[in-house]
Order: sequence, then C-alpha cells, then structure tokens
Amino acid sequence: MTTLAPKPERLSFDEAATLSTGATTAWQALFDHGHLEAGQRVLVQGAAGGVGLFAVQFARWKGAQVIGTTSRSNVDFVSSMGAEVVDYTATPVEKVVHDVDLVFDTVGGETLNSSVEVLKRGGTRTRRCRNEQHHETSRIDATRSADDDHDRSDSNWPVTSFLSKKYTTPNNSNVYEIQ
Repeated sequence: MTTLAPKPERLSFDEAATLSTGATTAWQALFDHGHLEAGQRVLVQGAAGGVGLFAVQFARWKGAQVIGTTSRSNVDFVSSMGAEVVDYTATPVEKVVHDVDLVFDTVGGETLNSSVEVLKRGGTRTRRCRNEQHHETSRIDATRSADDDHDRSDSNWPVTSFLSKKYTTPNNSNVYEIQ
C-alpha cells in the first residue's frame, strides 16, 4: 500500500525523504502502539538511528521523560535532542535504567531481550521489526503478554502535520544520488 502526504514546507526534499520510514515508524511505535502519554518515562534503544532520533524528539514533544541509548560517538547528538543518555558501550542499560513505562527498541536481538528488565510492572515494550511498517507490542506484567499487530496506513498524516509546525529535525548524514 502506498500513501502520499504533503512535504512539510520548512523541510528540504532530502529531509522530507526521511519521514516515510523514520518518522512514521517512530510515531506508530510511540503513539499508535505504545500509547505514550505526558509524564511517562520512555527508553529509546538506538536513539541516534534514523528511527530513534524521531522517537526521542516526538516523546519529548509529548512531555515524556526520555532516556536514549547510543554508543560513545553519538552521546552529544542524542543529548542535544533532550534525552538522558546511556552509553551502552560503557554501561549495561539494565544497570542504570529502571521503572520505565515504555521501551521502544529499534535494535533487536539481545537488546530486545534485556529491555524487559527496565520496565516497570504493567509497562509496554514495542519494537521495530524488519518490515518497517510492522510493530510488535507487548504489555509486561506478571500474568499476561499481548501482541498488537495492527497498522494504521494514515499514520504519516499526523507526522507531516507535526513536522510542518514543530522544530523536530531530521538528520541526513548521507545523501545518495540515483544513477
């Protein structure tokens, strides 16, 4: 399925090209699947990546306390977006982060498995899967776990509207010409 949305006027075409995957995926994970609310604590695993950087900014806009994981080389970048930063190469995340309401994992593998340890009882873990338009969400508590596989093809509309009005910034470290 293809969905079209207008380019936010304040963004260049190169910046707008990042929205379809990065921003929309972050929006769906935080709000459509994670139901993030103001005042909650959210951990964004992979906060410097193409999806994570939008997740950090959207969560801050919503009024959440944001913790972002990254490697040493991106600590300043993630901090500049307003997140409390954990350098996972220096400190295991589960040793310093506890009682979060929502974990959004953009990394997978062992990172996904260890994310359960930082959730508070009743917290939510959502992850980006290989197919960018699919998310898996689990509510973690002592008695149940549920998956939420529905997708909203119209999720890019709130993203486009938000980016037209706010100061969320895409990060294009590389631009490639099509030949």
